[in-house]
Amino acid sequence: MAVTRAATCLILLLTLLVAAPSRADPGPLDSALAPLRTLEAGARVGAVFAVDGREVAALHGDLLLNPASVTKLFTAAVALRVLGTERTFPTTVSAVGDGPRVDALIVTPGGDPTLEAADLQALARCVRDKGVTSAGELIVEAGPFTDESDPPAYDRKGTLAPYRAGVAAFVVDRGAVTVTVSSAAPGAAPRVALSSASDRVIVVNDAVTAGAVAGKRKAAKGRAGAPGPFVLSGEVDREGRLVLRLSGAFKSKQPILQSFRVPDPGAHAAGAFLLDLEAAGVKLGDGPGLGAAPGTARVLCTREGPTLAALLLPMLKDSVNPYAEAVLRLVGSRDADGRPVGFAEGARALSAFLKDPVGLSAGAFHFANGSGLYDANAVSARGTVALLRWLLRAPKGGVVLDALPVAGVDGTLKKRLKGTPLAGRLRAKTGTLDDAVTLAGILPLAGGRVLQFAVLVNAPECTSEASARGRCPALDRFAARKATDETLLALREALDGH
Repeated sequence: MAVTRAATCLILLLTLLVAAPSRADPGPLDSALAPLRTLEAGARVGAVFAVDGREVAALHGDLLLNPASVTKLFTAAVALRVLGTERTFPTTVSAVGDGPRVDALIVTPGGDPTLEAADLQALARCVRDKGVTSAGELIVEAGPFTDESDPPAYDRKGTLAPYRAGVAAFVVDRGAVTVTVSSAAPGAAPRVALSSASDRVIVVNDAVTAGAVAGKRKAAKGRAGAPGPFVLSGEVDREGRLVLRLSGAFKSKQPILQSFRVPDPGAHAAGAFLLDLEAAGVKLGDGPGLGAAPGTARVLCTREGPTLAALLLPMLKDSVNPYAEAVLRLVGSRDADGRPVGFAEGARALSAFLKDPVGLSAGAFHFANGSGLYDANAVSARGTVALLRWLLRAPKGGVVLDALPVAGVDGTLKKRLKGTPLAGRLRAKTGTLDDAVTLAGILPLAGGRVLQFAVLVNAPECTSEASARGRCPALDRFAARKATDETLLALREALDGH
């Protein structure tokens, strides 16, 4: 039968309609993205929202951006896959020789980043309780890590703030020292206490406690050398030691606490343990030094440490950088056959994991460190949602998701979204840098559905010329958080229908 001209036109029209890509009509989900779109005038924005794995809204979903501390979500996921939730990282102390006087004490670290001063003191007392009263030397084995302590990109800033602390196989107090300063007698130097002491931390106390008697105060009033305001500062000397300097008049009635990272966290932990052994009554002839335990060494004491599942809780809730860097490094040591590893091995393991089983292409991400500090990493919002989808399907993925901060309740989301319908329901990892504000997580919806989302907001691109002049465009972080929260609230209302 001959086909009429009208029929031919109709067939052609239907063919074009079928071939054309489908496009959702603008509706409530599209309008929910309006707050994020307002950011585009002064920021780069990538956002993806999916319900039970089906994408429902997106804005530049494939744009590679700095995830900031959302990186810790990736670190936790690969650790779950490679190490398992019940893995622990024990620290042991062994002896070479028998009796109360041994030839050497050997510390074999497991890479546990949670060791605190009290744990080292307990290990020292345990050695003494085992009957050891002296040792020819104290030796610290390399453990799972090389002596490299600064993760990639950490050299961007030289701050002594504890959030930038390095990583070592043997570490105490997250690689930092907390200084407590309290008043003494008027005119005397204020009291100084360290959370953990070693020969790698030097205190120079030139401060004075205020409150001298009236006559002395009057006599000092016009003197050029009268103390000024109290200052506590830190610097690194030529030998790589942390030098803490106190100066001025200490007037506070309450103790003042301030924390500083230690430049060489491994050496500090070893020095602190040496002092703890001596305080416990164990005399040391030499050390601490690096070495290996001979086959004749016998284990005296062990601190098993927390499971990975327990470690992920503070790492994600409170966004602890040293924990995240240690965890990714432990992931990298998994297949090293006992060889100490640096930082590249963990990044390679994360890359392999994101390709399979998560399913990301090689160009969809770049990770160099495990915490998200500075500019080491890049990923897309779509790639982040793919990771969340994997966690929702993984047999023990709930361990990671349950460790995320809860809006209005705890962690880094404790004060955010309070009094909103998302409080107590939304679980997400936050990320904040000078030039990045990010959020990624899940939100339960009506009918048992789950929204997976990732919002990555970065400052505009900075040209090399602007960077050289120190005039890179700034990110309005308050506006970025506000737009993210407003978008999530609008999507929740649209998806739940009320």
